[in-house]
Amino acid sequence: MLTKVSILCFYLRIFREPKFKIAVYLVSSVCCLYLVAFLPPTILQCRPISFIWTVWTRGTEGRCLNIFTLAWITSIINILLDLTVIALPIPFLLRLTLSRRKKIQVIAMFSVGLL
Repeated sequence: MLTKVSILCFYLRIFREPKFKIAVYLVSSVCCLYLVAFLPPTILQCRPISFIWTVWTRGTEGRCLNIFTLAWITSIINILLDLTVIALPIPFLLRLTLSRRKKIQVIAMFSVGLL
């Protein structure tokens, strides 16, 4: 999430349009909320916490969240946020007064994160 927020801060330095800034602030707050929402369940997925590394030895008793469900949910949200961060500047890049070829090149540079 910190990488996404740093890219969004970079967008704030490049683009000066007020609507774009509002969109960047909105997406960065969603990223921060995502981090706050999914970090505790990831850290505290087992009760007691030590059960995550002692489950194999059967040394303690405890229970864990369904890690596969947590991984799927976090992955889907993370991919959607990735696509949002990459797609955010594209409408503003299309409005640049450049030739079609240069616009495609600039959009390709901003879309390298899709690879």
